[in-house]
Amino acid sequence: MIHSLKNQSFKQRALYTHYYETLPLNDKTILYESFHGRLMSCNPYAIFKFLLNDERFKDFTHIWVIESSDYIKREYWRLKNLICVKRGSNLYLRYLASAKYLINNTTFPYYFIRKEGQFYLNTWHGTAMKSLGKYIKTTFLEHSNTQRNFLQTTHIINPNAFMQKVLLEDYGISKIYCGKALLSGYARIDLTLQETNKQRLREHFGIKEGEKVLLYAPTYRGFFGQAEFEYATITRLLQELSVMSFKILFKGHYETLKYIEKEDLRICDANDREIDTNELLSIVDILITDYSSIAFDFMPLDRPILYYAYDYAQYKKERGVYFGFEELGLKYCKSIEEVKVLLGDTKFLSAKNRYTHLKERFFPLEDGNSTQRIVDFFFFDRYDSSKLYQVQPQKPKILMFQGHFMPNGIGSAFKNLIAHLRQEYDFFVSVNGGQIAPYPERLAIFDSIRDKVEILPAVGTLNLDIQEKWLLGGEFVGERNNEQESLVQKAWEREWRRVYGECEFDCCINYEGYSLYWAFLYAYAPLKRKYIFLHNTMQGEFYKKFPQLEGIFYLYKRFSKLLSVSEATNAQNREDLSDKYGITKDRFCTLHNFINADEVLRKSAIPLEKEIERKCFKQGYRVFINIARLSIEKDQTSLILAFARISKEIPKLTLLILGEGALREQLERLIVRLGMKNKVFLLGFQANPYNFLKKADFFALSSEHEGQALVLAEAIILKRPILCTDFTCARDFLGEHDEYGLVVPRGEEGIYQGLKRMLQSPLTFKEFDSEGYNQRLLGQYRTILGGGDDI
Repeated sequence: MIHSLKNQSFKQRALYTHYYETLPLNDKTILYESFHGRLMSCNPYAIFKFLLNDERFKDFTHIWVIESSDYIKREYWRLKNLICVKRGSNLYLRYLASAKYLINNTTFPYYFIRKEGQFYLNTWHGTAMKSLGKYIKTTFLEHSNTQRNFLQTTHIINPNAFMQKVLLEDYGISKIYCGKALLSGYARIDLTLQETNKQRLREHFGIKEGEKVLLYAPTYRGFFGQAEFEYATITRLLQELSVMSFKILFKGHYETLKYIEKEDLRICDANDREIDTNELLSIVDILITDYSSIAFDFMPLDRPILYYAYDYAQYKKERGVYFGFEELGLKYCKSIEEVKVLLGDTKFLSAKNRYTHLKERFFPLEDGNSTQRIVDFFFFDRYDSSKLYQVQPQKPKILMFQGHFMPNGIGSAFKNLIAHLRQEYDFFVSVNGGQIAPYPERLAIFDSIRDKVEILPAVGTLNLDIQEKWLLGGEFVGERNNEQESLVQKAWEREWRRVYGECEFDCCINYEGYSLYWAFLYAYAPLKRKYIFLHNTMQGEFYKKFPQLEGIFYLYKRFSKLLSVSEATNAQNREDLSDKYGITKDRFCTLHNFINADEVLRKSAIPLEKEIERKCFKQGYRVFINIARLSIEKDQTSLILAFARISKEIPKLTLLILGEGALREQLERLIVRLGMKNKVFLLGFQANPYNFLKKADFFALSSEHEGQALVLAEAIILKRPILCTDFTCARDFLGEHDEYGLVVPRGEEGIYQGLKRMLQSPLTFKEFDSEGYNQRLLGQYRTILGGGDDI
């Protein structure tokens, strides 16, 4: 606990949590945040200016989140109802938890939770040319906290239908968004269209009468939080332009301010934080930009825009864009010389109605009245209903946690489940990106399903106050008294709101079943139907590998059903866990995994690399194959020992083991010790094991225990003779009398005898009806996902 109190992140979250739980909402307080407190600008600033002159808000208090009071515009210094707070400060946390109205153009921190009764308007900050949401290419799931913030909002405003689609669909929330999204136009563009501050700005920059103003305003490179500032490229262009007959100004992206504000980088400067970009645009005659949304803000003025896109191909590849300049009918320059040529082209500079073809698509509502529409919408619930986003009737919504997309049976089974059920259900899959991104094999599995489901990336961590931290510390294991249980329930219900806002799902499924955090989150979910899968005999898993499982066992009684993946596994779990953890026996059910025969057959037809084929499938050799992670319960040790024995009796045999895991080095040493380096090959993880399996002569599974070994079904589909040890559910697929494969005792001797029998006298097995199996299983899933009791 003392260690936690020294942790600044925990202290901040604990303090916010305290305020969240204890402070009442102030009905006449509005908190504004723009670009994470860097600026007093953009849509929040335009709304703030409007409200200052609206009599209905004369006794409201305005809270501005700003890094320094120096960035507050001078005209507001004496306002008695304006309070400035620094992001992350004590005051910030208080007002974030107590202001009734919140307005932001980016995101609040990951610990923020919109309280019941709070109203949160997200205005975003431009029409995007560069890709957003799940299409951002720079870092894995970079949009996580933005998506989470959108789920917290009560209101979102958009300048056009294109951006409405981006913010709702590309951030993966269109089917679960519970707030209101309105096509309103942008408040900040009202500032660009107004005449109010033009003379003051011209005087500020020393612009002479009749002098044309040219603004260079590029976006940033790199990725959010680690922006790159291309000083050499920027200064070279500005130096070339300085000899021309324009007043040259430069304004960088807010992400690059920390570089620009170094003294030696303040070039042709329009980067003072008290100067609003859209007010600045009102005095600009010519804009030079690249992929920045500033271009769309400038279009309603019908003035020249030059696109200086010197890295166009690279930017499209690394960041991604929604559309190219060519598609929009816009000219772009790849070099400074091309920029100078266009600036000398009087026909280009004097053209009229140059963006008429883009108006309906990108700025149909910019008439100077957008702020009024936004204020009416957010504060008074008045709006044109034809401009409100309408959520279309959807399929049942299933929330799931798959795990970390590891290349194992759970990963394969999940892919098969999605393939069979996605036509009837909408799946929303929560993921922990940090457990996926560093591992290519996990990324490959994730990428195979990401366009078939909506991804809800986790961000941040559990908000707890001091008392809750003490209670939920350690491994969260054991029974709790009523008072403790009440505190735990409150903490996890609050966490659900932090993660999912007020989203409504028909049910949630913890498909993985091993992660403590997700077990707690789903166990305390405010849903009537909650399920958790038991992919193995869980008490055995607890004793052998996963000590955190006991904490999950105490949660099982909070789930509607505990779904084991085979009859034998279900019976064992019921016997082991029911009485000990107070779980009624009717909650234990069997729900098998789907088989995706089409995928197995399709992938098995892909030719192997010739070098692999020459090494592993030598002419005249008979090949056994094992597909499993290199882990103690898979017992490849016994398989290798048995194979070494049979190899001395029957020549020309090969054993291939496909999988990766902690036992690799141990198995490699065993292979060397047995003199089997030329006969036993550890091939590691293979994204496509099926072409290996199809080419092999036999499949061997040596496991000590399994939940439901899908790989057996895959071997049956490819008509490979099967040798399998007698773990709990082996006969679920292979039959009580070895109809579909040979079942032998576990361990070296049983496997050896099985290998010998298969090699000495060919065995015949029945064909498996995978289509009929899947149809029966589909009926069971429909029953349980539809709320039925018996499956």
